[in-house]
Amino acid sequence: MTSKMKILSAERKRVFDGIPKLTDDEVIGFTAQDLKTKKITRTMKSDTNKVGFLIQRAYFQAKGRFFEVKKFKTENINKATRALGIKAKINITDYSPTTASLHKYKILELFGWQAYNDDDRKMLQEHATLLVDKQNNSETILFSLLDQCWKNKIEVPSYNEFTTIIGG
Repeated sequence: MTSKMKILSAERKRVFDGIPKLTDDEVIGFTAQDLKTKKITRTMKSDTNKVGFLIQRAYFQAKGRFFEVKKFKTENINKATRALGIKAKINITDYSPTTASLHKYKILELFGWQAYNDDDRKMLQEHATLLVDKQNNSETILFSLLDQCWKNKIEVPSYNEFTTIIGG
């Protein structure tokens, strides 16, 4: 078994893969609903799904990726609930992985992004290969690959995926 390449410290890796820490202003900005978002949330029957969608959208805007529902922060759940004008208590564990996955694709479409796939992996591998010839700092390569994802509007993969690409 091969060991994973270590690029970032354990703490920086945790931050890289973790839920974004949103300031109050960011939460307000990210949970504000534009017309397209309102149109999407209006079609949802469940308040839980509306809140889940809005949180996923906020996290995606901050980090270009999606997170497991169990990692959603309570304060963000509460702020999204208030932003939607929902009075009932939301149990986010009722937000199913299937619904979260459907919402992921709606959010990607909303922002004109695409889900990370094998073609994107190949493109990032080619980019990493070019960088390795010029740059021996794996952290710089990691952040250059991250920039490629944002520039090309590709869902940002996990830290482990980046280390596999760089180490490959």
